[in-house]
This record gives sequence, C-alpha cells and structure tokens, in this order.
Amino acid sequence: MSLRRRSIAAMAALLSIAALAAAKSPAPAHRAPAQPAAPRETAEDVARVGTRHITRAQFEARAAGAEAVYRQRSGGDVPDAMISIFRREVLESMIRQELVALEAKERGIKASDAEAEAVLRQDAFFNPGGKFDAAKFDAVKAGNSPTYQQAIAELKYQLAGQKYQRLLESENVPSDSLLRAIANRMLVRVSFDYLDIDARLFDGHYREPSERDVLEDYRAHAAQYRRGQRATLSVIFVDRPALPDSLRARPDQVNAWDARLKARADSAIAAIRSGAAFEAMARMYGGARSGVDVIPGNFPGFWQGTKEQSDAVFHSRNGALLPTPVQSNPGYLIVRVDQYAPDHAAPLSEVSPEIRQRLRDQSRLHGDEPDLRALYARAADSLVATAVRVRFATLDTARMEPGEPDEAELDRFYRGHLADYSTFDTHSGTIRAMPLADVRADVRRRWQRDRRAEMAQGRAEDLLRTWSAGRRDQNLEKSATTFRDVGPIPSGNPPDSSIAGQIVADSLDANGSARRASMTPYSRGFVVFQVYDEVPHYRPTYEQALPALRSILDRERAERDRAAAKAWFDRDPGLWSGGRVQHFERFMIQPRDPNEVALTRSEVEHYYRLHFSEYSTPEAVRARHILISPTGPGEAADRVAKARAESVLTVIRGGGNFAEVARAVSDDPATRPRGGDLGSFGRGVMLQPIESAAFAMKPGDVSNLVHTSEGWHILQCTDHTALYAQPLAWIYGNVGYDAARVKADSMAAYTADSLARRVHTPGQAIAAAQQLHLQIEPNEHTIGDLHAAPDVKPYLIKLETVKPGHVYPGAHLLLGMGYAITWVDSISEPSVPDWQQVESRVVDAYVSGAANRVLRQKFAELDSMQHAGWTLDSLATLWGGLGRKHDVLIGTSINEFPGSRTVFDSLLFGARGGRALEKGEISGWALVPGHALRVRLEDRGEPDGAAIAQRMDADRKSSADRAMRTVYGDLATRHRVVILDEELSRTALPAPPPPPPGLP
Repeated sequence: MSLRRRSIAAMAALLSIAALAAAKSPAPAHRAPAQPAAPRETAEDVARVGTRHITRAQFEARAAGAEAVYRQRSGGDVPDAMISIFRREVLESMIRQELVALEAKERGIKASDAEAEAVLRQDAFFNPGGKFDAAKFDAVKAGNSPTYQQAIAELKYQLAGQKYQRLLESENVPSDSLLRAIANRMLVRVSFDYLDIDARLFDGHYREPSERDVLEDYRAHAAQYRRGQRATLSVIFVDRPALPDSLRARPDQVNAWDARLKARADSAIAAIRSGAAFEAMARMYGGARSGVDVIPGNFPGFWQGTKEQSDAVFHSRNGALLPTPVQSNPGYLIVRVDQYAPDHAAPLSEVSPEIRQRLRDQSRLHGDEPDLRALYARAADSLVATAVRVRFATLDTARMEPGEPDEAELDRFYRGHLADYSTFDTHSGTIRAMPLADVRADVRRRWQRDRRAEMAQGRAEDLLRTWSAGRRDQNLEKSATTFRDVGPIPSGNPPDSSIAGQIVADSLDANGSARRASMTPYSRGFVVFQVYDEVPHYRPTYEQALPALRSILDRERAERDRAAAKAWFDRDPGLWSGGRVQHFERFMIQPRDPNEVALTRSEVEHYYRLHFSEYSTPEAVRARHILISPTGPGEAADRVAKARAESVLTVIRGGGNFAEVARAVSDDPATRPRGGDLGSFGRGVMLQPIESAAFAMKPGDVSNLVHTSEGWHILQCTDHTALYAQPLAWIYGNVGYDAARVKADSMAAYTADSLARRVHTPGQAIAAAQQLHLQIEPNEHTIGDLHAAPDVKPYLIKLETVKPGHVYPGAHLLLGMGYAITWVDSISEPSVPDWQQVESRVVDAYVSGAANRVLRQKFAELDSMQHAGWTLDSLATLWGGLGRKHDVLIGTSINEFPGSRTVFDSLLFGARGGRALEKGEISGWALVPGHALRVRLEDRGEPDGAAIAQRMDADRKSSADRAMRTVYGDLATRHRVVILDEELSRTALPAPPPPPPGLP
C-alpha cells in the first residue's frame, strides 16, 4: 500500500470510530448533512493549504507511520542528521495530497458514495479478526450521523484528489519504448583496452623522440634494464604447540621443544617427498602462506635460514620443495618454490615511459644548448654577484661504527627500555617482562642504533664548535662521511647535487653570504657547513649560470610566443570574435547578515543537536591488527585461514608480543612493517566488522577473530579516545552564528523561490526588484563560452536556452553572491575584439597549437606503423602497455581521464549521435583533456530482462516525480501554501537526482 493510501485508510479508521460513537447517540432529525469544512486555524496547525489545514495530530500520526515503514525496511531508525528532512518530506506529501484534492474539486472531479464506503469497509474496525462484519458496518451506516456523513464526505474529497493525481501522473509518464531503450543503454556493461598518449608532455619547441629512437635506446642500453632474479614461495609454519611461558626461561626445555618441532618438520617433508600433497599437509598445520616474494639478500623477517638454504631458493625448479626445514622465529618452515624468475631484461612496456622521458630531456637539453651558450656570451656580465667559499661535511648515522656492547651496557639499555619488552597479561592482570636472554638480539640492535645516532651527533657538534671558533681539525674532517671544500659558489647554486648540497644551498638563500658555521639534521644524519670567504664581483661559470640562463631563455621564448600570437591575431582578428553575445539582467536575493537574524534559544539548541559532531572531538580508536587471508577462493580456503588465525590468536593470548607477531605473520603488507599499526581512526573509516570490534574495546584488549572480505583479523586496542562534546554554554555564540547563517540562507532561498514562481516576464521581474529596492545588474555572456566556476557553469548552460524577453526558470544560487532572478534582454551578433581582450586566449592557442602539431605528427607516425603490421598491443608496449577497464556503464567517469565521459559514452555506447564500437574494433584517435587515446572494445555485456524491467520501473517513477514537482509548484502558487511550523518551514527539500540522458 502506498503512503497516500495508508493515510486515507488511517483517516478512515479515525472517522469510523467517531461515527460509531455518534451512532450510539442518534442525531436530531432536523440536522442537515454535514459538508467538508476547513477547521479553524489554531496553534496546533502545522500548515495551511488554501482553505484546508494540516493539524499537528494529523502530521505526527503520518510521521510516526512513515518512520515505522523506514524501520521495517532499513532495520534501524532514521539517522539524526536526516530527521528534519525526513519530517519535511512527510509534510510535503500531505501538502501535495491537499493540493490535488483542492484542484480536483475546482475541476469538478468527484468520487461516489460507493467508492468512499468501499474504503471505509476496509478499515480494521469493521474487520475484526480479518473478516468483514457487515452488521457492524450497516449499523453505523444506518445511524447516518453527522460524523458519518462528514467521514464519507472527507473520503470522497480525498478520493477525488487521488483520481486527479492518477490522471496527472498518466499524462507525465514516458512511453514504455522510451523507457526500455534508456534502460538498455544505461545497463549495458562494456570492457575495453586503450592506448594512452599523455598530450601534456608534448612541447612544440623541441623535437619529440620517434618510436625508432625508443626502440634503439632500449636495445643499446639493455644492461640498464636488467631485473635481478626473484622467487615466489609457499610456506608452511611448523610452530605448534607453543612453548608454555613457564618453560621459556629454561634452556633445556627450549632446546627440547625446538627439537620436537624440527622432527615434525622433517617428517612432513619426508611425507611430501613420498607423495603427500603439499596443500593437504599444510591443512594439518593451519594452512600455508602463499605469494611470499623474495630476492637475493631480502627475505621476510620470519626466515632464519642459512645462506645455503637462501641460495637454494634461486637454484630450484618451479614446484620444488627445499630438502630441509628452514629455521623460523619461532619453529621451522616447510618451503616450496612456486615460481622462479632468473635474471632478465625488463619488458619494453615497463621501461618505455622512462626511456621516452629521458630522450625528451636530452632533446630539450641539446635543443637549448646553442641558445644558452649564446645567451651566456652576451648576458654573463649581468649575472656578476658576490659568491662564497664553503666547506661542508656530512655525518651519516649508518656509517658510524659503534662496536659491540659489553654485558653491563646491554643490561643497562634493557632496563632503561623495559617497557618495550613487557606485555600485559589479561588473565593474571600483571605486567610480564621478557627475559634479556630472549630479546638479546633486539636489545643489541637497538643499542647499536642509538649509539650510532649519538656518535654522529657528537662528531657533528665537535666539528661545528671547531669551525665556529675559526679553527680546523683534520682528524675530525677525515672522520666525516663526506667532506668537501668548494667555491666560489654564486647565490642559489648548490655546491653539489647531493641532498646535503641542496641543504647548504637553501641555507645560503635564506641567510645570505655572511660568514658563519651551521649544523642541520637531515634524513641520513647531520650536515655541518661553514661559509668562510666572500668573493665579490664574481662572474659565474657557464654551468653555474645555467639555472639563471634557463629562466632568462624561458622569458625570452614566452615573449617570442606572445609576439607570434599577436601577429597571428593581427592577420585576422575576426577569428577571435567568439559567439553571439547574450545580454541579460538579474537581481540578487542575498542572505541577511547572520548578526541581524533573530534566533530563539530553542533554535540554537536544535541546530546544536543536528550538528553535534561539528562541535565535538569525535570518538577515536588506535589499534593494531593481524590479517590472515585465505590462500584462494572458496569455503575450504577460508576455513584453513580461520584455523591459522585461531592458532595466531592463541599465541597472542598466551603472551606473545602483538607487534612482533604481526611483523612475522600478518598478510597485510601495508601495516606489517609497523607491527600491524592501523593508526588512529574514527567511525566510518574502517570496514564495518573491524569498526564494531575496535570501538567496543578498551586499551590493551585483544579481540576475538573478526571476519571481513579480506580474511580473518585479530585486533589489539592501543588507545581509545571517548567522544568529547563542548557544552553549548561554552560555544553558544559560535553555534548561534552558524545557526543564524543557515537560517539567513534558508530565508533567502525561500524568498527567491517564491519570487521565481510569481515572476513570469521581465516587466514583472523589474517591478519586483524595484518593490524590494534591489539593484538590477546588466550582464553579458558569449554563447558557447562555458569556462566558469562549477556553480556558475550549470547557470550559463540553462541561460543559453532562454529566449530574449523571457525569464530564467527558477532562482539560481551563485556562491558568495546570493540567489539570482534572471531574464534575457537581447542577443547581439559577435563583435571583433581588441588584443587586450583576447591576449591570453590567443597566446595559449598559439603555444598549444605548436604542441598539437607535434602530437598530430606522432599520430601519423603510429598510424604508419599500424599499417605496416604493428598491432595495438605492440604499439602500446612503446607507451607503457595497454590500459584496461572492465564492466563500465554509460556515464561512468574514468578516473584517469577527468572530463572524458562524453567521449567514452560516444565511443562505447553510441551516445550523442556517435556510433558505438563493435567487439574487437579499434577507434581512431580520441582527444580528451590532456590525453590522446585509441580504444578497443573487448566485450559488451547486455542486461537481462529482470534488470531492464527494474530499471524501467525506477525511471518511470522518477520521471513522473520530476514532472509532478513542477505541477505541485504551480498548484502551490494557485492555492497558497503556508507552512506554520517554524522548524519545518526552515528545512529545504533536497533536489531530485538528474535524469539519465533522453528521459524527461
């Protein structure tokens, strides 16, 4: 049952009960039958529609019913942020019901007593137990009380409105043939390949490398494009059962446990070599981890194998099993080499973009060389300036040699960082520290890391003190990672191309050439430098002057381009006259100053509740996670992953360090190096199951297994920040200003919308502006010129459809200006512009024209190669390989090519009069912003009948709704709608979504 039908049924129920009560007390014989009458307006009225009133009780009953339907369909309440709009839409449906009923009455559309009685008969009151009670109905009808008469009259009134509404909707529904054609077009899915040429990289000033250049460079420098050997492994972890914590401190127990695990691994390898399936054996140990990529010298952290075992990986055939277990941490690994790739040359598609860009750089460098040399010869004297001599040194942390710590140093460091080696036991409620013996390797590594940093900083500080005092110390300078004494160096020039050289240059730019010494930390350690001499009137060498020379050359080239563009313009200024000019006028309805908008405290409180999150620090969680992903599709792989995740959870709950376990076993490459750290996040960021688990935890908690589409997760909460809301009393002024701003905008929108409904001619618009004392602004728009801000472009597109002497339909919001009421005065023929008006446009066209000429030469070259037998795939190897897109719908925006939707719709779907590609067909060159493409259609998936029928139904309803909005707007103007509830009157209805192309 529709919402409209439910409202009449609910009204019938109320009236039938009242009729029954009236039947028990018969009406006096002299009373005339009651007619539908408008109730008197009271403070409880929510809205007035013509002579009809919508009462608070009627509205709240309808709203409650609508909310119940929402809960039934969605499984939850209407979100707080949407409740105002939801209630406003409920009221709108009631207003529309009254509007069509009033219009039906004026047009003489009627419903019969029988039709009203048929509705009343369906009421639950007359259907106890689901069966119609004719006697009860006849008794109420026979009483013929005034209330019964009024109920029938009201039902007839509403039913007449329903008849008129059905008539209106039938007049505004597209034909089934149109709906089917649009549904077919909108539901087709295509897959395609494309060759992409980035047109932004073409420069008309330099020679573009040919395809032969790219191929010859690839062949001539094959050694530069070698890729080292690599292997992909599958690994079974033999690490169960875990050693109890009570035995970890006993070396004999640790050794015995290790021996047992190795024996199990040996037995498993023997079984596999005897014919047992690797996957079956993996299931006994919680599953295998596949896709482990390794290269020589770079194995995952859990690999503790010998050098011989690591080397054996790269001397094994695909599918081979390593003959012995590999030591892990903890336990052992059973390793299968799934795929081995020997040292090989990188494919051309992988390196062609790099080759092409290097060749372009060389072309630019060699192309500019004569001009730069000539420029240096005539302009070097103008570059004379003060230069400096500088000595600088780097002290890289990684190059320091800290030596080995003794036992006392290890123990002191361990005790100073004991918190890093301790975990909270949730079972006993105590902190448990790992013994130094178990973490000695990590303590040693961290001690050496910190010692290196201390040594680098200490030597840097010693060198800074020495140079600051005007002394030299050769031993200190020799101990630096690098030391250079350079100069003279002009301002802006780095002493060399290293990171340290750039740091010195930046400091010189910022602080001038004053003699001084300075020390700066950087990514590798510390840079110490000293400016110890000035060289006045220094003439830079050609190499030192290159940055300045390039800047001068670019300016001169830009000036030459401008002069050439000016000459092009002078030959035929009419080329730049543009389109016809539309002369229009408008006045703006601007929101009032928020400081002048009166607000009640209840309005401020209501706004605060609706925008609570904007004045609060949201709840946030910081967590770590371990992901165990299935090794393949299907339920079996998922069960194996779950079993392995359960074993990992057992390790964690048994006291295992979460971060270390995550580094060893997690299948999430993004967080694994950070010990599974997800960082801090609020609600709505993570997958829902992870969010639900994380926000239910306290710091220190470890979750049960959490299942998502990625696999099985284990979470550890490391911090949980509660929602903090600033009390309204503290921020009342800010909230009040924001609420006033929104109210001012709503008032302006309402005023503009009301004016737009009443203004139908330019004369009426001018009279309205004069009455409101609003300034009328004359404007011009060149038809076809749609280069404008995002909020202005739709305004201009619609404006171009308005004829002279007509008013722009509706009011349009122009950001920062207000709501525009616009009308068109006239359209004039284009005039010849002067140079100042079009200078930037002509220069851009001239420069891009040069680049476009080079681009079209490239098209001709590639087309010639295709005619000679090169396929699209082989051509694409010269440009980085083919791009692919799957299951694309019409109207889809391709992320890689913004602004290209129209071109793709035309090529792939035949939109806007284009011809859709056939399967396997390759398009010609298609230009989209910044790119040139050739597209090959790979597949076209036609929709099934059910999907088409569903889409037709949705489009039919949405099209009727859009058409009816206009009808309702006209009816609201004729019958005068006033929303009396202040909150509901402030709430604007959302605009309907735009229709698909071709649908009204």
